[in-house]
Amino acid sequence: MKLLWMEFKRQTRSLTFVIYTFLVVAFIVMNVWPLLSRNLTTLPKSPASYENITATDYQTLKTNSLDQLHYDYRHNLYTTYPLGFAKQVTLRAADQAKVRQLMTEAEDADTRAPLVKTLAKVDRLLGGQSAYSSQNIQNFAYRRMTKAEVVADQQ
Repeated sequence: MKLLWMEFKRQTRSLTFVIYTFLVVAFIVMNVWPLLSRNLTTLPKSPASYENITATDYQTLKTNSLDQLHYDYRHNLYTTYPLGFAKQVTLRAADQAKVRQLMTEAEDADTRAPLVKTLAKVDRLLGGQSAYSSQNIQNFAYRRMTKAEVVADQQ
């Protein structure tokens, strides 16, 4: 038992163990702290139990992305993913005004290219790696399946 205790003390006091423990604690705090610092709310349940599918039309992409941008703008809380970790970004008043201007530009966009370009400017304002980057914008192109699509999918 004495040998086990001696080995345990030797392992836990090593520099490698201390650094590893610090990194694990920092990782946990960075990813859990935003959840603890705000109230958790549940989304209302949808009456339809149909699956979401990726839409190919421009209007769905525009509607979903602008709805999310309006929500983020209203709460001044934008989620970015630098180095793969979720980070909540809050903008200053001047940057919020720029986002408001970019939202009106995006609402006036007639095709996909100007919309993506405008949302990329929002992404740069947030520091990059947000849902509004040109690589991630396709994630907004989802919609509920219609009943006819569900029936066709099940056959």
